Amino acid sequence: MSYDMILKQSLKLHNDGQLDEAEQLYRQILETVPGHPVVLNLLGLIAQSRGLHKQATDFFSRAIAQNPQSAEYYFNLAWSEERSGQKAQAAEAYLRALQLQPGIKEAHNALGNIYAGQGKTEQAKEQYNQAALLDPGYIEPLANLAKMEKDLSALQKLAEQHPNDALIPYYMGLLYRQQGNTAA
Repeated sequence: MSYDMILKQSLKLHNDGQLDEAEQLYRQILETVPGHPVVLNLLGLIAQSRGLHKQATDFFSRAIAQNPQSAEYYFNLAWSEERSGQKAQAAEAYLRALQLQPGIKEAHNALGNIYAGQGKTEQAKEQYNQAALLDPGYIEPLANLAKMEKDLSALQKLAEQHPNDALIPYYMGLLYRQQGNTAA
């Protein structure tokens, strides 16, 4: 079977959720082309989906070494770094992804969350606003901004506008509990 056919078959398996089988074929490809960045990235995504973020970051780092101009690889690396508690490394990777491709709304939002967690409210606000500007229908950065600013009225307005979004009532509950704890 040719390399292209193996890759095509492995991608189909991956897309169909047959991750073990796809992983086996990806590893077979790496035996022939050890530094194949697409395959390394795909193996990273499989590890990521399994919660194996250290393994995922290793795959993404290897993919980046082969193709340092891929915003996608940096974004994937950042996502796993963030979930591993490596906030500084995640922020660096998100920033690099945004240097390569400024229109990644999810990277702006995630970077805003990191900055908010570090108490860097102005930088967080800038990132949330940029994400919202890129896609006005993307509610998450608006909710994150309102949560960071402890703005219940903004959250209530978002809840009215987007009644099916579960994040907003969750944030409202957090703020209500925080206010209740400070009043006690």
